[in-house]
Amino acid sequence: MNPTEYLYSKDHGWILVEGDIGTVGMTDYAQGEMGAIERLDLPEVEDAVEAGEPYGSVESGKAVTEIFSPVTGEVTAVNPLLPGQPGLLNQSPYQDGWIIKVRIERPEELKELFGVEKYEEYLQA
Repeated sequence: MNPTEYLYSKDHGWILVEGDIGTVGMTDYAQGEMGAIERLDLPEVEDAVEAGEPYGSVESGKAVTEIFSPVTGEVTAVNPLLPGQPGLLNQSPYQDGWIIKVRIERPEELKELFGVEKYEEYLQA
């Protein structure tokens, strides 16, 4: 079940907005399509990210897939658990498996994202 307080992107990312900081991750649907996640390539704190642009990649036995930022901003934190435990993305995509935190520079970009109902409709399309 996708959390109702999150916003979702067409490329199956999510963001939880708290003030001007957004916690960003990969949806349960995306991790399920990937299979067992084995490795990640993640940005550094203070790196800039752009809405709709890749900020890293995720590798599974199936493929290496780019992951895209839902917003433009500066990375303020990277989940310190993921390099040693990439499987957290499979086990807990909405809690322990968050990927980065971003200081949101353009809050208007959030209007382009889906609420949970629209995201679930998008998955059915």
